[in-house]
Amino acid sequence: MTSQIDEQIINCFYYQFHNKEDGYNIFEDTPEYKFGLLNLVLNSTPMTKKLQMIHSKNDMSGSMIDLCKDNRTKMFHLNHTIKNITSLLSNHSDNINVLLEIFGFDDKIQEVLSVTKITKDEKLVNTIHSKIDSILKPRGMTDIYKALKNSKEQLDNIDEKVHYKSHIFMTDGVITSGSTDTKILFDLLNPENNNIFVGIGIEHDTLLLQHLASIKNGSYYYVDNIENAGLVFGEIIHSILYPALMNSNITVNNGEIYDFKNNTWVNKMELSTIVSEANKQFHIRTKTPELFELLIDGNTENGYLKEKCDLLPDLLDDEGKIGLIDLTKFMYRQTTLELLYQTILLSKGASIKLEEKEVLKQKLKNFLAILLTYKDTLTSMDDIEFIKILSDDIYITLKTFNSEKSILYSSIRHQTQGNERCYNITNIENTNTENTNLQPLTRQYGNTQYDDDENDILEYEISSSPLNSRNTSQTQQYVMREVSYRRQSNTEEI
Repeated sequence: MTSQIDEQIINCFYYQFHNKEDGYNIFEDTPEYKFGLLNLVLNSTPMTKKLQMIHSKNDMSGSMIDLCKDNRTKMFHLNHTIKNITSLLSNHSDNINVLLEIFGFDDKIQEVLSVTKITKDEKLVNTIHSKIDSILKPRGMTDIYKALKNSKEQLDNIDEKVHYKSHIFMTDGVITSGSTDTKILFDLLNPENNNIFVGIGIEHDTLLLQHLASIKNGSYYYVDNIENAGLVFGEIIHSILYPALMNSNITVNNGEIYDFKNNTWVNKMELSTIVSEANKQFHIRTKTPELFELLIDGNTENGYLKEKCDLLPDLLDDEGKIGLIDLTKFMYRQTTLELLYQTILLSKGASIKLEEKEVLKQKLKNFLAILLTYKDTLTSMDDIEFIKILSDDIYITLKTFNSEKSILYSSIRHQTQGNERCYNITNIENTNTENTNLQPLTRQYGNTQYDDDENDILEYEISSSPLNSRNTSQTQQYVMREVSYRRQSNTEEI
Protein backbone atom coordinates (compact mmCIF):
# COMPACT_ATOMS: atom_id res chain seq x y z
CA MET A 1 0.00 0.00 0.00
CA THR A 2 1.40 3.35 -0.99
CA SER A 3 1.25 6.34 1.31
CA GLN A 4 0.94 8.86 -1.50
CA ILE A 5 -1.91 11.33 -0.89
CA ASP A 6 -3.84 12.75 -3.83
CA GLU A 7 -5.22 15.99 -2.49
CA GLN A 8 -6.81 17.05 -5.79
CA ILE A 9 -9.55 14.43 -5.87
CA ILE A 10 -11.84 15.69 -3.09
CA ASN A 11 -13.47 19.09 -3.46
CA CYS A 12 -15.33 19.03 -0.14
CA PHE A 13 -15.96 16.40 2.51
CA TYR A 14 -18.08 17.32 5.52
CA TYR A 15 -20.93 16.15 7.74
CA GLN A 16 -23.67 17.79 9.76
CA PHE A 17 -26.46 16.72 12.10
CA HIS A 18 -30.14 17.62 12.06
CA ASN A 19 -31.14 19.96 14.90
CA LYS A 20 -34.69 20.96 13.96
CA GLU A 21 -36.75 19.79 16.89
CA ASP A 22 -40.22 19.71 15.34
CA GLY A 23 -41.44 18.01 12.19
CA TYR A 24 -40.56 14.64 10.70
CA ASN A 25 -38.29 12.33 12.73
CA ILE A 26 -37.26 8.86 11.61
CA PHE A 27 -35.83 8.05 15.06
CA GLU A 28 -38.98 8.55 17.12
CA ASP A 29 -38.60 5.03 18.59
CA THR A 30 -34.89 5.56 19.27
CA PRO A 31 -34.61 9.26 20.19
CA GLU A 32 -31.04 8.84 21.43
CA TYR A 33 -29.89 8.84 17.79
CA LYS A 34 -29.12 12.02 15.89
CA PHE A 35 -29.66 11.90 12.12
CA GLY A 36 -26.94 13.38 9.97
CA LEU A 37 -25.73 13.84 6.43
CA LEU A 38 -22.32 13.20 4.90
CA ASN A 39 -21.47 15.18 1.75
CA LEU A 40 -18.70 14.04 -0.56
CA VAL A 41 -17.96 16.15 -3.64
CA LEU A 42 -15.16 15.19 -6.04
CA ASN A 43 -13.31 17.53 -8.37
CA SER A 44 -13.32 17.15 -12.11
CA THR A 45 -10.67 14.61 -13.07
CA PRO A 46 -9.50 13.67 -16.58
CA MET A 47 -10.25 10.44 -18.38
CA THR A 48 -8.11 7.56 -17.20
CA LYS A 49 -5.10 6.99 -19.42
CA LYS A 50 -4.42 3.53 -18.02
CA LEU A 51 -4.84 0.65 -20.44
CA GLN A 52 -8.28 -0.84 -20.10
CA MET A 53 -10.41 -3.48 -21.77
CA ILE A 54 -14.10 -3.18 -22.62
CA HIS A 55 -15.75 -6.50 -23.44
CA SER A 56 -19.25 -6.03 -24.86
CA LYS A 57 -21.55 -9.08 -24.87
CA ASN A 58 -24.88 -8.48 -26.63
CA ASP A 59 -28.07 -10.49 -26.88
CA MET A 60 -28.94 -11.29 -30.48
CA SER A 61 -31.72 -13.79 -29.77
CA GLY A 62 -34.90 -13.79 -31.81
CA SER A 63 -36.77 -11.43 -29.48
CA MET A 64 -34.42 -8.59 -30.44
CA ILE A 65 -36.45 -8.30 -33.67
CA ASP A 66 -39.38 -6.89 -31.66
CA LEU A 67 -40.49 -3.45 -32.82
CA CYS A 68 -40.29 -0.38 -30.58
CA LYS A 69 -42.53 2.69 -30.51
CA ASP A 70 -40.58 4.29 -33.35
CA ASN A 71 -41.15 1.19 -35.53
CA ARG A 72 -37.49 0.19 -35.33
CA THR A 73 -36.31 -3.05 -33.79
CA LYS A 74 -34.60 -3.44 -30.43
CA MET A 75 -31.59 -4.74 -32.35
CA PHE A 76 -31.43 -1.53 -34.37
CA HIS A 77 -31.35 0.63 -31.23
CA LEU A 78 -28.72 -1.57 -29.56
CA ASN A 79 -26.50 -1.55 -32.65
CA HIS A 80 -26.89 2.21 -32.95
CA THR A 81 -25.76 2.62 -29.34
CA ILE A 82 -22.72 0.35 -29.74
CA LYS A 83 -21.67 2.24 -32.85
CA ASN A 84 -21.93 5.53 -31.00
CA ILE A 85 -19.80 4.14 -28.18
CA THR A 86 -17.16 3.12 -30.71
CA SER A 87 -17.19 6.60 -32.25
CA LEU A 88 -16.93 8.26 -28.85
CA LEU A 89 -13.92 6.12 -27.89
CA SER A 90 -12.26 6.89 -31.22
CA ASN A 91 -12.86 10.63 -30.93
CA HIS A 92 -11.14 10.68 -27.52
CA SER A 93 -8.45 8.12 -28.26
CA ASP A 94 -5.71 10.72 -27.74
CA ASN A 95 -6.71 10.87 -24.06
CA ILE A 96 -7.62 7.25 -23.35
CA ASN A 97 -6.12 3.81 -23.89
CA VAL A 98 -8.93 1.36 -24.69
CA LEU A 99 -9.07 -2.14 -26.09
CA LEU A 100 -12.55 -3.01 -27.37
CA GLU A 101 -14.02 -6.45 -27.98
CA ILE A 102 -17.59 -7.07 -29.17
CA PHE A 103 -19.53 -10.34 -29.20
CA GLY A 104 -23.11 -11.31 -29.87
CA PHE A 105 -24.84 -14.34 -28.42
CA ASP A 106 -28.00 -16.37 -28.72
CA ASP A 107 -27.54 -20.12 -28.35
CA LYS A 108 -24.22 -19.64 -30.16
CA ILE A 109 -21.37 -17.18 -29.74
CA GLN A 110 -20.73 -14.74 -32.56
CA GLU A 111 -17.56 -12.65 -32.68
CA VAL A 112 -18.16 -9.15 -34.01
CA LEU A 113 -14.84 -7.52 -33.15
CA SER A 114 -11.73 -9.23 -31.80
CA VAL A 115 -9.58 -7.33 -29.30
CA THR A 116 -8.82 -4.03 -31.03
CA LYS A 117 -7.00 -0.90 -29.89
CA ILE A 118 -9.37 1.99 -30.62
CA THR A 119 -7.64 4.88 -32.35
CA LYS A 120 -8.66 8.04 -34.16
CA ASP A 121 -8.97 6.17 -37.42
CA GLU A 122 -12.13 6.85 -39.43
CA LYS A 123 -11.60 3.80 -41.61
CA LEU A 124 -11.31 1.56 -38.53
CA VAL A 125 -14.47 3.03 -37.01
CA ASN A 126 -16.44 2.59 -40.24
CA THR A 127 -15.27 -1.02 -40.45
CA ILE A 128 -16.43 -1.69 -36.89
CA HIS A 129 -19.79 -0.04 -37.63
CA SER A 130 -20.25 -2.23 -40.69
CA LYS A 131 -19.45 -5.37 -38.70
CA ILE A 132 -21.96 -4.42 -36.02
CA ASP A 133 -24.73 -3.91 -38.60
CA SER A 134 -23.92 -7.02 -40.62
CA ILE A 135 -23.30 -9.47 -37.76
CA LEU A 136 -25.52 -8.42 -34.83
CA LYS A 137 -28.88 -9.61 -36.16
CA PRO A 138 -31.71 -11.38 -34.29
CA ARG A 139 -31.78 -15.15 -34.76
CA GLY A 140 -31.81 -17.91 -32.11
CA MET A 141 -32.48 -18.76 -28.45
CA THR A 142 -30.90 -17.30 -25.29
CA ASP A 143 -28.02 -19.21 -23.69
CA ILE A 144 -26.65 -17.01 -20.91
CA TYR A 145 -24.36 -19.76 -19.61
CA LYS A 146 -22.58 -20.01 -22.95
CA ALA A 147 -22.32 -16.22 -23.17
CA LEU A 148 -20.84 -15.80 -19.67
CA LYS A 149 -18.46 -18.69 -20.18
CA ASN A 150 -17.17 -17.08 -23.35
CA SER A 151 -16.81 -13.71 -21.59
CA LYS A 152 -14.75 -15.35 -18.85
CA GLU A 153 -12.46 -17.02 -21.40
CA GLN A 154 -11.96 -13.80 -23.35
CA LEU A 155 -11.30 -11.62 -20.29
CA ASP A 156 -9.01 -14.16 -18.64
CA ASN A 157 -6.86 -14.27 -21.76
CA ILE A 158 -6.25 -10.52 -21.87
CA ASP A 159 -2.68 -9.32 -21.23
CA GLU A 160 -2.05 -8.73 -17.51
CA LYS A 161 -0.89 -5.19 -18.30
CA VAL A 162 -4.53 -4.18 -18.68
CA HIS A 163 -5.38 -2.10 -15.63
CA TYR A 164 -9.20 -2.18 -15.84
CA LYS A 165 -11.44 -4.84 -17.36
CA SER A 166 -15.11 -4.00 -17.95
CA HIS A 167 -17.63 -6.65 -18.91
CA ILE A 168 -20.86 -5.12 -20.26
CA PHE A 169 -23.53 -7.81 -20.61
CA MET A 170 -26.87 -6.99 -22.25
CA THR A 171 -29.97 -9.16 -22.59
CA ASP A 172 -33.65 -8.60 -23.26
CA GLY A 173 -35.01 -11.98 -22.21
CA VAL A 174 -34.79 -15.09 -20.08
CA ILE A 175 -32.74 -18.24 -20.50
CA THR A 176 -34.26 -20.50 -23.16
CA SER A 177 -31.21 -22.69 -23.72
CA GLY A 178 -28.32 -23.94 -21.61
CA SER A 179 -27.80 -24.02 -17.84
CA THR A 180 -30.17 -22.13 -15.52
CA ASP A 181 -28.16 -22.88 -12.37
CA THR A 182 -27.55 -19.45 -10.84
CA LYS A 183 -24.52 -20.65 -8.85
CA ILE A 184 -22.84 -21.98 -11.98
CA LEU A 185 -23.57 -18.72 -13.79
CA PHE A 186 -22.35 -16.60 -10.86
CA ASP A 187 -19.10 -18.57 -10.62
CA LEU A 188 -18.25 -17.60 -14.20
CA LEU A 189 -17.77 -13.97 -13.09
CA ASN A 190 -14.50 -12.46 -11.92
CA PRO A 191 -15.04 -10.01 -9.04
CA GLU A 192 -11.92 -8.09 -10.05
CA ASN A 193 -13.62 -7.01 -13.29
CA ASN A 194 -16.33 -4.41 -13.63
CA ASN A 195 -19.36 -6.60 -14.31
CA ILE A 196 -22.19 -4.49 -15.69
CA PHE A 197 -25.53 -6.12 -16.48
CA VAL A 198 -28.14 -4.33 -18.56
CA GLY A 199 -31.69 -5.59 -18.89
CA ILE A 200 -33.64 -4.28 -21.86
CA GLY A 201 -37.41 -4.31 -21.78
CA ILE A 202 -39.84 -5.70 -19.25
CA GLU A 203 -39.35 -9.36 -20.23
CA HIS A 204 -35.72 -9.76 -19.15
CA ASP A 205 -34.85 -11.90 -16.12
CA THR A 206 -34.61 -9.26 -13.40
CA LEU A 207 -33.82 -11.65 -10.57
CA LEU A 208 -31.00 -13.32 -12.48
CA LEU A 209 -29.31 -10.06 -13.49
CA GLN A 210 -29.64 -8.69 -9.96
CA HIS A 211 -28.09 -11.85 -8.58
CA LEU A 212 -25.18 -11.66 -11.02
CA ALA A 213 -24.71 -7.96 -10.28
CA SER A 214 -24.45 -8.67 -6.54
CA ILE A 215 -20.81 -9.68 -7.12
CA LYS A 216 -18.14 -7.22 -5.99
CA ASN A 217 -17.80 -4.47 -8.60
CA GLY A 218 -21.11 -5.55 -10.11
CA SER A 219 -23.95 -3.27 -11.21
CA TYR A 220 -27.38 -3.67 -12.77
CA TYR A 221 -29.18 -1.25 -15.09
CA TYR A 222 -32.61 -1.37 -16.74
CA VAL A 223 -33.55 0.20 -20.07
CA ASP A 224 -37.29 0.81 -19.86
CA ASN A 225 -37.50 2.66 -23.17
CA ILE A 226 -35.13 1.17 -25.73
CA GLU A 227 -35.01 4.56 -27.44
CA ASN A 228 -33.22 5.77 -24.29
CA ALA A 229 -30.58 3.03 -24.40
CA GLY A 230 -27.96 5.64 -25.27
CA LEU A 231 -28.59 7.47 -22.00
CA VAL A 232 -28.13 4.32 -19.93
CA PHE A 233 -25.06 3.13 -21.82
CA GLY A 234 -23.73 6.68 -21.78
CA GLU A 235 -23.84 6.70 -17.99
CA ILE A 236 -22.08 3.33 -17.96
CA ILE A 237 -19.35 4.44 -20.38
CA HIS A 238 -18.78 7.62 -18.39
CA SER A 239 -18.22 5.54 -15.25
CA ILE A 240 -15.62 3.47 -17.13
CA LEU A 241 -13.75 6.44 -18.59
CA TYR A 242 -13.82 8.72 -15.55
CA PRO A 243 -13.07 6.65 -12.42
CA ALA A 244 -11.85 8.96 -9.64
CA LEU A 245 -11.95 7.00 -6.39
CA MET A 246 -11.83 3.19 -6.45
CA ASN A 247 -11.94 0.35 -3.92
CA SER A 248 -12.82 2.93 -1.29
CA ASN A 249 -14.23 2.57 2.21
CA ILE A 250 -15.95 4.84 4.69
CA THR A 251 -15.16 4.09 8.33
CA VAL A 252 -17.15 5.60 11.20
CA ASN A 253 -16.18 5.85 14.86
CA ASN A 254 -18.84 6.54 17.51
CA GLY A 255 -21.59 6.38 14.94
CA GLU A 256 -22.90 4.55 11.88
CA ILE A 257 -23.49 5.06 8.17
CA TYR A 258 -26.48 3.73 6.25
CA ASP A 259 -25.83 0.88 3.81
CA PHE A 260 -28.87 1.11 1.53
CA LYS A 261 -28.00 -2.10 -0.34
CA ASN A 262 -28.57 -4.18 2.80
CA ASN A 263 -30.81 -1.74 4.70
CA THR A 264 -28.42 -1.71 7.67
CA TRP A 265 -26.50 0.84 9.72
CA VAL A 266 -22.81 -0.10 9.75
CA ASN A 267 -19.46 1.16 11.03
CA LYS A 268 -17.65 0.48 7.76
CA MET A 269 -18.99 0.49 4.23
CA GLU A 270 -17.36 -0.45 0.93
CA LEU A 271 -18.14 1.93 -1.91
CA SER A 272 -18.50 1.34 -5.61
CA THR A 273 -16.21 3.33 -7.88
CA ILE A 274 -16.94 7.05 -7.50
CA VAL A 275 -16.62 9.00 -10.71
CA SER A 276 -15.27 12.44 -11.54
CA GLU A 277 -17.45 15.37 -10.40
CA ALA A 278 -19.58 13.11 -8.24
CA ASN A 279 -21.70 14.72 -5.53
CA LYS A 280 -22.58 11.98 -3.06
CA GLN A 281 -24.74 12.21 0.03
CA PHE A 282 -24.72 9.48 2.67
CA HIS A 283 -26.93 9.17 5.74
CA ILE A 284 -25.25 8.88 9.14
CA ARG A 285 -26.37 8.63 12.76
CA THR A 286 -24.82 8.82 16.20
CA LYS A 287 -25.69 8.95 19.88
CA THR A 288 -22.65 11.13 20.61
CA PRO A 289 -22.19 13.84 17.97
CA GLU A 290 -19.28 15.35 19.90
CA LEU A 291 -17.31 12.08 19.55
CA PHE A 292 -18.28 11.30 15.95
CA GLU A 293 -15.44 10.62 13.50
CA LEU A 294 -15.47 9.59 9.86
CA LEU A 295 -12.68 8.59 7.48
CA ILE A 296 -12.55 7.75 3.78
CA ASP A 297 -9.82 5.82 2.00
CA GLY A 298 -9.35 4.45 -1.47
CA ASN A 299 -7.28 4.31 -4.62
CA THR A 300 -6.98 7.12 -7.14
CA GLU A 301 -5.31 7.29 -10.53
CA ASN A 302 -2.19 8.67 -8.85
CA GLY A 303 -2.00 6.69 -5.63
CA TYR A 304 -3.78 6.17 -2.35
CA LEU A 305 -6.08 8.58 -0.53
CA LYS A 306 -7.02 8.69 3.14
CA GLU A 307 -8.84 11.67 4.57
CA LYS A 308 -10.73 12.59 7.70
CA CYS A 309 -14.14 14.19 7.35
CA ASP A 310 -14.79 17.64 8.81
CA LEU A 311 -17.83 18.75 10.78
CA LEU A 312 -19.59 21.54 8.93
CA PRO A 313 -19.18 24.60 11.16
CA ASP A 314 -22.34 25.85 12.85
CA LEU A 315 -23.98 28.83 11.24
CA LEU A 316 -24.78 31.56 13.76
CA ASP A 317 -27.64 34.04 13.56
CA ASP A 318 -27.40 37.75 14.40
CA GLU A 319 -27.77 36.96 18.09
CA GLY A 320 -24.97 34.42 18.06
CA LYS A 321 -27.31 31.43 18.36
CA ILE A 322 -26.67 28.22 16.43
CA GLY A 323 -28.60 28.27 13.16
CA LEU A 324 -31.13 25.69 12.10
CA ILE A 325 -29.94 22.56 10.31
CA ASP A 326 -32.98 21.02 8.67
CA LEU A 327 -32.32 17.62 7.08
CA THR A 328 -36.00 16.73 6.77
CA LYS A 329 -35.83 15.96 3.06
CA PHE A 330 -32.98 13.51 3.66
CA MET A 331 -34.94 11.78 6.41
CA TYR A 332 -37.71 11.41 3.82
CA ARG A 333 -35.12 9.89 1.50
CA GLN A 334 -34.09 7.50 4.29
CA THR A 335 -37.68 6.33 4.73
CA THR A 336 -38.08 5.97 0.96
CA LEU A 337 -35.04 3.71 0.73
CA GLU A 338 -36.25 1.62 3.67
CA LEU A 339 -39.76 1.17 2.22
CA LEU A 340 -38.38 0.24 -1.20
CA TYR A 341 -36.07 -2.31 0.38
CA GLN A 342 -38.98 -3.89 2.28
CA THR A 343 -40.94 -4.10 -0.98
CA ILE A 344 -37.99 -5.76 -2.70
CA LEU A 345 -37.83 -8.44 0.00
CA LEU A 346 -41.54 -9.04 -0.43
CA SER A 347 -41.20 -9.20 -4.22
CA LYS A 348 -38.42 -11.76 -3.93
CA GLY A 349 -40.80 -14.13 -2.20
CA ALA A 350 -39.92 -13.50 1.42
CA SER A 351 -42.29 -15.28 3.78
CA ILE A 352 -44.88 -12.72 4.81
CA LYS A 353 -48.45 -12.88 6.04
CA LEU A 354 -51.21 -11.25 4.02
CA GLU A 355 -51.82 -8.81 6.86
CA GLU A 356 -48.18 -7.73 6.81
CA LYS A 357 -48.34 -7.27 3.06
CA GLU A 358 -51.36 -5.04 3.41
CA VAL A 359 -49.66 -3.06 6.16
CA LEU A 360 -46.65 -2.42 3.93
CA LYS A 361 -48.81 -1.26 1.05
CA GLN A 362 -50.71 1.05 3.37
CA LYS A 363 -47.40 2.47 4.64
CA LEU A 364 -46.41 3.26 1.06
CA LYS A 365 -49.72 5.02 0.45
CA ASN A 366 -49.57 7.02 3.65
CA PHE A 367 -45.96 8.01 3.09
CA LEU A 368 -46.67 9.12 -0.46
CA ALA A 369 -49.38 11.38 0.92
CA ILE A 370 -46.88 12.82 3.41
CA LEU A 371 -44.35 13.49 0.64
CA LEU A 372 -46.87 15.21 -1.60
CA THR A 373 -48.20 17.36 1.23
CA TYR A 374 -44.64 18.34 2.18
CA LYS A 375 -43.79 19.16 -1.44
CA ASP A 376 -46.67 21.64 -1.53
CA THR A 377 -44.98 23.64 1.24
CA LEU A 378 -41.66 24.02 -0.59
CA THR A 379 -40.48 27.03 -2.56
CA SER A 380 -36.99 25.95 -3.64
CA MET A 381 -37.05 24.27 -7.07
CA ASP A 382 -34.14 22.05 -6.00
CA ASP A 383 -36.09 20.84 -2.96
CA ILE A 384 -39.24 20.35 -5.03
CA GLU A 385 -37.35 18.22 -7.56
CA PHE A 386 -35.74 16.23 -4.75
CA ILE A 387 -39.12 15.37 -3.16
CA LYS A 388 -40.75 14.78 -6.56
CA ILE A 389 -38.22 12.04 -7.34
CA LEU A 390 -38.85 10.43 -3.94
CA SER A 391 -42.58 10.62 -4.68
CA ASP A 392 -41.99 8.93 -8.04
CA ASP A 393 -40.02 6.18 -6.26
CA ILE A 394 -42.92 5.48 -3.92
CA TYR A 395 -45.64 5.90 -6.55
CA ILE A 396 -44.00 3.49 -9.00
CA THR A 397 -43.41 0.98 -6.19
CA LEU A 398 -47.02 1.34 -5.08
CA LYS A 399 -48.43 1.19 -8.60
CA THR A 400 -46.62 -2.10 -9.29
CA PHE A 401 -46.87 -3.48 -5.75
CA ASN A 402 -48.98 -6.55 -6.58
CA SER A 403 -47.49 -7.01 -10.02
CA GLU A 404 -45.32 -9.88 -11.18
CA LYS A 405 -42.86 -7.12 -12.15
CA SER A 406 -42.80 -5.49 -8.72
CA ILE A 407 -39.24 -6.68 -8.15
CA LEU A 408 -38.12 -4.97 -11.38
CA TYR A 409 -39.58 -1.57 -10.64
CA SER A 410 -38.97 -1.37 -6.90
CA SER A 411 -35.39 -2.61 -7.14
CA ILE A 412 -34.28 -0.38 -10.01
CA ARG A 413 -35.76 2.74 -8.37
CA HIS A 414 -34.08 1.66 -5.12
CA GLN A 415 -30.69 1.25 -6.81
CA THR A 416 -31.00 4.51 -8.73
CA GLN A 417 -31.95 6.44 -5.59
CA GLY A 418 -29.34 4.78 -3.39
CA ASN A 419 -26.52 5.10 -5.93
CA GLU A 420 -27.64 8.60 -7.00
CA ARG A 421 -27.57 7.62 -10.66
CA CYS A 422 -28.40 9.89 -13.58
CA TYR A 423 -31.03 7.78 -15.36
CA ASN A 424 -34.42 7.04 -13.83
CA ILE A 425 -37.01 4.71 -15.32
CA THR A 426 -40.25 6.53 -16.12
CA ASN A 427 -42.11 3.95 -18.19
CA ILE A 428 -44.40 1.45 -16.42
CA GLU A 429 -46.07 -1.14 -18.60
CA ASN A 430 -47.72 -4.56 -18.55
CA THR A 431 -47.66 -4.85 -14.77
CA ASN A 432 -50.69 -7.17 -14.46
CA THR A 433 -51.63 -5.56 -11.15
CA GLU A 434 -53.81 -7.75 -8.97
CA ASN A 435 -56.84 -6.49 -7.10
CA THR A 436 -56.46 -6.22 -3.34
CA ASN A 437 -58.93 -5.68 -0.55
CA LEU A 438 -57.12 -2.95 1.33
CA GLN A 439 -58.95 -0.25 3.23
CA PRO A 440 -59.40 2.89 1.11
CA LEU A 441 -57.43 6.02 1.89
CA THR A 442 -58.93 9.29 2.94
CA ARG A 443 -60.35 11.02 -0.11
CA GLN A 444 -57.79 13.82 -0.33
CA TYR A 445 -54.25 14.50 0.93
CA GLY A 446 -53.09 18.00 0.07
CA ASN A 447 -53.60 18.51 -3.66
CA THR A 448 -53.58 14.79 -4.48
CA GLN A 449 -56.83 12.97 -5.25
CA TYR A 450 -57.50 9.31 -4.49
CA ASP A 451 -60.10 6.92 -5.82
CA ASP A 452 -61.92 5.16 -2.98
CA ASP A 453 -62.81 2.10 -5.03
CA GLU A 454 -59.53 1.49 -6.79
CA ASN A 455 -57.30 2.57 -3.89
CA ASP A 456 -55.22 4.37 -6.45
CA ILE A 457 -53.98 7.89 -6.99
CA LEU A 458 -55.63 9.89 -9.72
CA GLU A 459 -53.87 12.51 -11.85
CA TYR A 460 -50.40 11.69 -10.57
CA GLU A 461 -47.77 12.25 -13.23
CA ILE A 462 -44.34 10.64 -13.07
CA SER A 463 -41.50 13.01 -13.94
CA SER A 464 -41.33 13.24 -17.72
CA SER A 465 -37.54 13.49 -17.88
CA PRO A 466 -35.59 10.27 -17.31
CA LEU A 467 -32.53 12.25 -16.18
CA ASN A 468 -32.04 13.45 -12.63
CA SER A 469 -30.35 16.81 -13.10
CA ARG A 470 -29.16 16.84 -9.47
CA ASN A 471 -27.06 13.72 -10.11
CA THR A 472 -25.83 14.50 -13.62
CA SER A 473 -22.62 16.43 -14.22
CA GLN A 474 -21.83 18.31 -17.41
CA THR A 475 -19.31 15.66 -18.43
CA GLN A 476 -21.87 12.90 -17.92
CA GLN A 477 -24.37 14.85 -20.01
CA TYR A 478 -21.81 15.14 -22.79
CA VAL A 479 -21.02 11.41 -22.83
CA MET A 480 -24.69 10.45 -22.66
CA ARG A 481 -25.50 12.83 -25.50
CA GLU A 482 -22.72 11.39 -27.68
CA VAL A 483 -23.80 7.80 -27.05
CA SER A 484 -27.42 8.75 -27.84
CA TYR A 485 -26.62 10.76 -30.96
CA ARG A 486 -28.75 9.82 -33.98
CA ARG A 487 -26.64 9.62 -37.13
CA GLN A 488 -28.28 9.46 -40.51
CA SER A 489 -27.69 6.20 -42.33
CA ASN A 490 -28.94 4.69 -45.55
CA THR A 491 -28.93 1.29 -43.91
CA GLU A 492 -31.31 2.13 -41.04
CA GLU A 493 -33.46 -0.83 -40.19
CA ILE A 494 -37.19 -0.02 -40.16
